[in-house]
Amino acid sequence: MPIRSGARRCLVAAALAAAVTACGQPDPVAVAPADLALPTVPAEDLAVGDVERPSSSPRAEVSPLDGASDEVGRLDASVLASARAGTGDDDWRLLAGFQGTRWTTSGRATVEVLADTVTVRDGVAIGLVRNERDVPVGPVTVAVGDARVEALLPVLRPGEPAPFELEVGDVEPDDLDWDVTAPDAATAPAREVDLATFWQRGVEDPRPADTYLYDDADGHPMVVFGEVAAFGPVEGLQVVAAWIGSDGRLVGATTGIVATPDLAPGEISDFVVAEPGPPALDAARLMLWGTGS
Repeated sequence: MPIRSGARRCLVAAALAAAVTACGQPDPVAVAPADLALPTVPAEDLAVGDVERPSSSPRAEVSPLDGASDEVGRLDASVLASARAGTGDDDWRLLAGFQGTRWTTSGRATVEVLADTVTVRDGVAIGLVRNERDVPVGPVTVAVGDARVEALLPVLRPGEPAPFELEVGDVEPDDLDWDVTAPDAATAPAREVDLATFWQRGVEDPRPADTYLYDDADGHPMVVFGEVAAFGPVEGLQVVAAWIGSDGRLVGATTGIVATPDLAPGEISDFVVAEPGPPALDAARLMLWGTGS
């Protein structure tokens, strides 16, 4: 059967509401990942681009802050962090505005490239840089010699990783000498969003992708179609994606297209991400970030 966005939205909204209910106090309350698991759909049942729209989204009707105190509403990332995240740096975490790994709670008062996540492909280094300070930083600039680039995420919260891509030439990842510049962020980002993925079309999947946000006119990349739900106001919404392999190294990273960049609490927006990377993307795990102002 094809993926139906209405059913998926109900499941995600229910899980998110359960997470926030469990966190109705400032102290972290752990919830086992299995308690929040969503059912999977076999690959052969996916209908790429076939997403039905309900007349109204359950997410707009079920606010993750319903019944929660104002104090919870001010917890930002920790609202979801305490209920839906692991505790180790290598755990997979589901936080406000973040899905992925390599988040840390044991900072060393620095911002640094995670060298063990770096891959060099066709002269371009792809990896994660992480904020290990106790304040938001950004923009974060990663450099090797005279080559420099900003991380794809404008502002990194304490403990947060973000992807980057930098042209370095034909060199082994372990031979790179990294330099990172990370001033204190001028303003705190708006990160009160939850990200859900409806489907992915792999590089080696022969089916075409055709949505109102993307079609295969310029090739056959990895395509991800999903949705962002806001539980706080956000303007200029951006979605950033990265794919991390089983060896812990990044395979690809890019920014997405967001249908509605400005959202009020309870509103939703579709997004699509397309990454023309290698076939290894198909076996890699997807990391996602959502951010705005």
